[in-house]
Amino acid sequence: FQHRHITRKHWRRGMCSVQTLYGHEHGVWGVQFQGDTLVSGSEEGVMKVWDINEGQCTHTLEGHSNVINSFHFENDHIVSGSDDSTLKMWNARTGQCTNTFRGHDGSIWMLEFKNNFLVSGGDDRTIRLWDMNTGDQLSVLQGHMGRIYYLQIGTDFIVSGSQDKTCKLWDIRSGQVVQSMSSDSAVHCLQMGDESSAGWSVASGHNNGNINLWNIRTGTLQAALSNPLSCPVWHIQYRKNYLYTSNFNNLHSWDLNTAELQAPSSTPLVHSRVFKGHTKTVKHFQVGDNRLVSGGMDNMIKVWDLESPGGSYLYTLAGHTGSVDWLEFKNDKLVSCSSDNTIRVWDYD
Repeated sequence: FQHRHITRKHWRRGMCSVQTLYGHEHGVWGVQFQGDTLVSGSEEGVMKVWDINEGQCTHTLEGHSNVINSFHFENDHIVSGSDDSTLKMWNARTGQCTNTFRGHDGSIWMLEFKNNFLVSGGDDRTIRLWDMNTGDQLSVLQGHMGRIYYLQIGTDFIVSGSQDKTCKLWDIRSGQVVQSMSSDSAVHCLQMGDESSAGWSVASGHNNGNINLWNIRTGTLQAALSNPLSCPVWHIQYRKNYLYTSNFNNLHSWDLNTAELQAPSSTPLVHSRVFKGHTKTVKHFQVGDNRLVSGGMDNMIKVWDLESPGGSYLYTLAGHTGSVDWLEFKNDKLVSCSSDNTIRVWDYD
């Protein structure tokens, strides 16, 4: 309890040490970490595994013949998807490639794994389900008419979003479409919410700046933005029945408790809060615990307290010399990566 209390105080006051990890030759576009192990993805088409305590790269993961578009790190497994049409599974402790999954035709844009099931989607308009233990392809889910941008896997279902302007709910066991949710613009991102909350459970972000909330059981539209944003939506997140996204330099939240989501027709959502501070486009953000953390093309990281009235701005973390393209925080650490080829570990312990 004392440790949590001190860490929380450090977060609020911006009291942290920082170490910079060097090793990538090009911009770093993604990071994920667990404990003291960090995985990063870079524009040169390789990933690196780092020991945060030592500040050293322990393994460089090379094997793809083209650009890596996505990766997921959990337990000792890392899975990457590439423009070379393959997925590769790596052991985070040894750095060895333990399996290669072949079957896609074209770039793989999104992947996720859970309970030894790996799901992937991309340019070939198919979703493929794999057994992570054996490397076998279990099923090919066909139904989308455009590139698949986003996937999430649940207990026994998959939700997908596509360039064809639809979100689809799939039954993992049968491989069949359970619901198809049509909109008027390409779907760039999805976020599953609490399935028990107010009759809706999936939010979709669209190319035309809209965000839609769908009832996953009926496939009906429950709510939509009253005024679409002025740019495509590439990232959305839930927290305690609030929905967050970014719009150029600002971040926005909507209070879903105020929307009559049980109404027979869709409900317009109006702004609840606007978080201002960045001077250039926000590239990525994360909502968690009691805070909102964002990184942008102004090379800055900004932190807000979500528990205070109005979601008060706390401070800015400076140090990167290029755009902050991705960040992730857990407990007492925040990790950020940048187009300046570096990774920074901000330690609040």
